[in-house]
Amino acid sequence: MNTESHFNEIRDGVFFHAVIQGRNITMQLPRQIKPALWGLPRKSATFTGRDEDVQILLRLLSPDGDQSPLPVAVVSGMAGIGKTELAVQTAAHILEKTDWFSGGALFINLHGYDNSRSVAPDQALAGFLRSLGLSGEQIPDTLEDRSRLYRSILSSYASHGQKVLVVIDNASTTEQADSLLPGDGAGGVLITSRHFLDVGARLHELGVLDQTASVELMDNVLRRARGPEDTRLQDAPQPARQIAEACAGLPLALRIAAALLADSPTRPAASLAQALKAAQTRLDRLSREEKAVRAAFELSYQRLPVNQARIFRLLPLNPGPDLSTQATASLVNTEEHDVEATLLDLARAHLIEAGTKWGRWRMHDLIRIFADECGHSHAGRDKREDAQENLFEYYTHITQEANNFLLAEENTATSNLFSSNDHAWEWLETERANLVAATITAHTLNFPGATLRLCAALSTFLDQQRYFDDLIAVTRSTLSVFQNASDHKNESAALCNLGNALTRAGRFEEAISAHSQSLAISQELGDSHGEGISLLNLGTTLTSIGQPEEAVDILRRSLKICQGTDNANYIGAALASLGNSLIEAEQPSEAADALRQAIAILRELDRQHDVGKALNSLGIALRDMGQLDEAIGLHTEAGNIFRLFRDLHAEGATLGNLGIVFLEMGQFEEAARLHNRDVEICRDLEDAYGEALALRNLGTALLRAGRLEEAVNSYSQAAIIFGKLNLPDHQVTTLNDRATARDKILQRWKEKPRDGARGK
Repeated sequence: MNTESHFNEIRDGVFFHAVIQGRNITMQLPRQIKPALWGLPRKSATFTGRDEDVQILLRLLSPDGDQSPLPVAVVSGMAGIGKTELAVQTAAHILEKTDWFSGGALFINLHGYDNSRSVAPDQALAGFLRSLGLSGEQIPDTLEDRSRLYRSILSSYASHGQKVLVVIDNASTTEQADSLLPGDGAGGVLITSRHFLDVGARLHELGVLDQTASVELMDNVLRRARGPEDTRLQDAPQPARQIAEACAGLPLALRIAAALLADSPTRPAASLAQALKAAQTRLDRLSREEKAVRAAFELSYQRLPVNQARIFRLLPLNPGPDLSTQATASLVNTEEHDVEATLLDLARAHLIEAGTKWGRWRMHDLIRIFADECGHSHAGRDKREDAQENLFEYYTHITQEANNFLLAEENTATSNLFSSNDHAWEWLETERANLVAATITAHTLNFPGATLRLCAALSTFLDQQRYFDDLIAVTRSTLSVFQNASDHKNESAALCNLGNALTRAGRFEEAISAHSQSLAISQELGDSHGEGISLLNLGTTLTSIGQPEEAVDILRRSLKICQGTDNANYIGAALASLGNSLIEAEQPSEAADALRQAIAILRELDRQHDVGKALNSLGIALRDMGQLDEAIGLHTEAGNIFRLFRDLHAEGATLGNLGIVFLEMGQFEEAARLHNRDVEICRDLEDAYGEALALRNLGTALLRAGRLEEAVNSYSQAAIIFGKLNLPDHQVTTLNDRATARDKILQRWKEKPRDGARGK
C-alpha cells in the first residue's frame, strides 16, 4: 500500500487485527487529495428536463443552506422516474463547479429493492472504507466498528478542508442508509429511494417529465444512438407526442421507447405510437433486453405486505383519475381509518401518489396498468367483482344524496352526508370526473343499473354547471343500456334526454336527429305520452335555431297530446316552451298568456327552478309589450330563484334581460352595471357565447350613457369572441355597433373647441 495515502499514529489504542479502536487516533492524510470523480457512475449525455430539480438539490446541499452541519437530501419517487440520474448529475455538478466537497464523492448503489442484489449496511461500509484507502485486513468485522471508523476518517478529511459528498443510491429502508451517514460537519449526503426515508433529511419528491421534456429526452436518446441525422421524432411531432403520452412522462419508459426506435432505423415513429396505444399490451412493448418497465414495478410490488398488495391491485377498478380515502374504503369493504394507513404506506413506496387535496390518491398511468394486470391474476382471491360493485354503489348513493340539494332551494334539504348546499356542490365538483367515468363504464362491466341511477342523479349538476360534454356522454350511456335491452320505450326517453343535452351544447343538428328518432319510436309504439314529450323537445330545439314558426306548430301539437294524457308536469313544460317560441315569433301577447298558465301549473307542482325560467321568459314578453315595470319585477323574482338554486348561468341571463329593460327605460348606468355583472358571471363559467352577448349589451348601454371609448372596447371584445366562435352574423352586427360608437367619438372630437382658436 502506498505509505503516502494514510499513516496512522495511535496512542492508548486497542488492536482489532490490523485495525484499531482507540481513544486517541490521529489520521495523517496525504498532502493533496484529488476529488474522487471516479466514484460516480458516468453521466448520461441525454439528461434533460430536470434543471429545476438540480437547482433545488444544489440549494439543499449547499454548505450555506439551512441543514448545516450535515446537509442531507433524499430524492424520492416511483420506479423509473430518474432518481439515480438526477443524483449523479447533481453530484457531478457540485464536484465540477464548486469547492463544497473537495474531498470528492463516494457512491454506492444499495439495490435496496432487488432482494437478490441488495447490499447490507456492513457490506456498503466495507466498500466505502476500501474507497478511502483501507485494505481488507484493516476493516473491522462489525457494523458498529465499521461505521465508527468510517465517520472518523470522513471527519479527519473534513478537518483538513476535504469534505466528502456521499451518494447513496436505491436505499429501501432507513436502516439501510442510516449507518452510511457521515458525522456532523464531515460532508454532505444525497440519497435516492422509492420511499420517504426518515434520516433527518430534506425530502425532494421527483415527478414525471412534461410532454415537451419527454419528447426532447426521446429525441436526444435516438440521436445519440443513430446520429444527428435521425430526425424521425422531430419530423413526426404528433406521433412523438403520442409516444410520450403512452409513456406518461416516465424516463425509463421514454428511454426504452427511444431505444426501440434506434433498434429499427426504418421504423416510423407512428408505428411505435400505434404499438403503445393499447393499454393491455403497453407494458409488454416497453421492454428491451434487460430493461423493462414491468420489471421495475415488480420489485416494488413484491415488497408489499398482503393487505397493501390487495388494495394496490383493486385501486385500478376506479375508472376515474383519482380516488378518495372514503371511496377506497367502500371499494375494499374496510374501515376508513385502516384504509388511510395502507394508502399512506403505498404513497411512501411511490406506488400511488397523493392528490392535490388531502384524502385523494392517484396512480401513474403505467403503474395503473401494472396493478390492473396483477388484479386480474388475483381476481378470485381479491373478490374483484364485489369490490367493483361496492364502488359503484358508493358513488350512486352519495350522488343521489348530493342531488337532493340541487333539486331543493338553498338550505332546505337535509342529509346525513352533507352539512350544507356548498358541501354537496363541492363534493360533486371534486368527484365529477370519477362520477362521469363510473357512469360511462358501469354498464360495460355488467352493472347497467349503476349507469342508469348515476346518470339520473348526476344530470342536474352537469346541466347547471354547463358540463355539456359530460352530460352528453352519460346520457349516451343510458341510451346504450336501453338499446342493449331492446327497451324501446325507455330508448325513446333516453333519445329525448340526449337531444336536450345536445341542444344545451349548441349541437342543434344532432339534437334534432335525436328528437326525431325519439318521435319515430314513440309513434311506432303508439305511445302518445312519449310522442308528446318528443314533440315538446323537438319544438324547443327548433326555437333555439331560429325556426319559431315551425316550433309553435309542433309545440301546440305537443300541448294537445299532453293535455289529453292529463300529465301536469308536461303540460306546464309544453306551455312554457310554447311561450318562448311565441316570443321568438314576435307574438308577445299570446306568449304571455301561455307563460302565465305555465307558471300557475309549475307553482302548483312546486317546480321552483322551472318557475324561475318561465318568469324570466314572461318578463321578456312583457318588455316586448312595453310593460317595463312589471317586466322588472318578473326578472328580479326569477333572479332570486336562480340564486337559491345556485344556478349562476340562469342568473346571468336574467341580469342581462333586466339590463335590457333598464336600457329601454333610459336608465343607462343601471343597465351597464347589470350587463357588466352578466359579463363577470359568464367569464367565471367560461361561457364564451354568453360573455360575447353580455359584452355587446354592455357596449350598447355604455354607448347610450355617452361612455363612448368604453363602449368601443366592449364591442371589440365581443366581436373577437364571436369571430372565434365562428358566428359571422353576430360579429358583423357587433362591428357595426362599434363603428357607430367610433363615429360618435369622431363627431365629438370635431365639435370640441380648440384651445387658442378664435373667429374672424
